[in-house]
Amino acid sequence: MDFRELLEEANNLEQKERAELAKLMLDSLDSKGTSNTDDVTETAWLQLAQARWEEIDNGTVEPQGWDDIKSRLLAGKN
Repeated sequence: MDFRELLEEANNLEQKERAELAKLMLDSLDSKGTSNTDDVTETAWLQLAQARWEEIDNGTVEPQGWDDIKSRLLAGKN
C-alpha cells in the first residue's frame, strides 16, 4: 500500500477514528512517543480540527491554497 492508498483509507474512517489516528500520528513525531501538550489544549485542537474537517467534508467551506492566501494577505485583503 502506498501513501495515497493509505491516505484514502484513512479518509474513509469515521470522524472520531480519523481524529484518533491524527492524534496518534502527531504523538509519534515526539521523540519520547508522548505528547508534551496538556490535555485541555490537545482536546481543543482536536475539536477544532474535527470542526474544520466537517466544514470541508460537507461543502460549507472550500480549501484554499497557500499562494492565494499569501497574495490576499500581502494585498491587505482578509
